[in-house]
Amino acid sequence: MLNVLRTVIPLIVSTVLALALTVVAPNLIAPSSFNSDVAPWEAFFSTFGLLYAIIAGFLLVTVLGRHSDLSNACEGELNAVEDVRDFLVYVDGDQEAELHEVKRQLYEYVCSVANEEWPVMTKKGWMSSDTSKELYDVMKAVDKIQVTNESDRVSLQAIMHKIADLTSLRTQRLSLAKQSLPPRLRWLTALMSVILVVALILIGGRNTYLHMGMVASVSFSTHLLYLIIADLDDPFKGSWNIDKRPFEEVKKRFESELNLVAKG
Repeated sequence: MLNVLRTVIPLIVSTVLALALTVVAPNLIAPSSFNSDVAPWEAFFSTFGLLYAIIAGFLLVTVLGRHSDLSNACEGELNAVEDVRDFLVYVDGDQEAELHEVKRQLYEYVCSVANEEWPVMTKKGWMSSDTSKELYDVMKAVDKIQVTNESDRVSLQAIMHKIADLTSLRTQRLSLAKQSLPPRLRWLTALMSVILVVALILIGGRNTYLHMGMVASVSFSTHLLYLIIADLDDPFKGSWNIDKRPFEEVKKRFESELNLVAKG
């Protein structure tokens, strides 16, 4: 609800402000001085509007693609953790201590992601993409599993492949989390939105109510587009955020399975 209000309130304020300027502008500036010759305005709106659409569309596609890639990387990383845990079922049951240690190290890895890495990613802080200590501990625990039959060999190969995927997905997640749009591109989008609305206000119109409706719709749409771009550019906050609840749920399953005390 709070995220919705953070989006709706600025939209209402900007739209009301644009409408107020639409009402006040004719009293301050003679409309005839701007709309006496329509040809320059047509050239302006066609050229400027096309440029605005290209820039805004490019930014929207960029942030949406990165947001989707980051979400898929987080989901894939979590699936890899669960696959490693599930593949342990195929290992010989006589190695109970070794299997328990692998699960415990997987739990430590999930805790490190949820409790240590996630806050840093949220603040877009720097974090080394090199293999973490917790991930190395998972590898060492897997290395202690002995191959006693064909099932052990096949399952161990599958586990090693999943750990390799886990390493790659973690690196991808950290890399995508640090990326963001250059501030100047966001400023350019905001400036072009303001210019577009102001130009529409200044050109005026014979039908006041129709003109106000056009100004309100353009003001609302351009502001909403800017908010969407800004929100997607910060994937761990806002309305379309990527949260850590799936990692927390996996943590709880490990705690229940291993009888561990909850961390964080």
